[in-house]
Amino acid sequence: MKFSYNWLRELIDTIETPASELGRLITMKTAECEAVEPFGAHLSTVCAARVLSVEPAGSGHNKKAVLDTGRFGRKTVVCGAPNCRSGITSAWVPPGTRLGTIGIETAAIDGVTSEGMLASGAELGVNRDAAGILEFEAAPGDPIPGCAPDQIIEIDNKAITHRPDLWGHHGLA
Repeated sequence: MKFSYNWLRELIDTIETPASELGRLITMKTAECEAVEPFGAHLSTVCAARVLSVEPAGSGHNKKAVLDTGRFGRKTVVCGAPNCRSGITSAWVPPGTRLGTIGIETAAIDGVTSEGMLASGAELGVNRDAAGILEFEAAPGDPIPGCAPDQIIEIDNKAITHRPDLWGHHGLA
């Protein structure tokens, strides 16, 4: 069974123990912790960006979007999402960020230099929606609301099958 360290910290205000040490303590006192793995490290670099303007890029469906990324300044990206339009706030992925096995870099697309990308929830790994880029309310440059890098604590299912009190985040907390 997998548990989110961030979620456990929300349920228990007093946790100051790092995730790896918490995994060791769980093994010593409750059930065998098989692993503690990082999740969503890229979310530390992704930030909110307001789309200032949109115009066609090339002859296809791509659009040239000018963004206000707050602390990173104005950026231009090429976006193919159908919901990319002026005035929305979305998730900007800066060059140098890795989304799984894909490295995001500055690239020329349809004759426009794209400095990173605007991302869908599926591309960021925060949900399964790949129909368009994320839309939310936040100030440019802020982290994506409700999305932060996490550590996943994996506990051996065989060790907790006889402990229904541990069958979820509330029980483990």
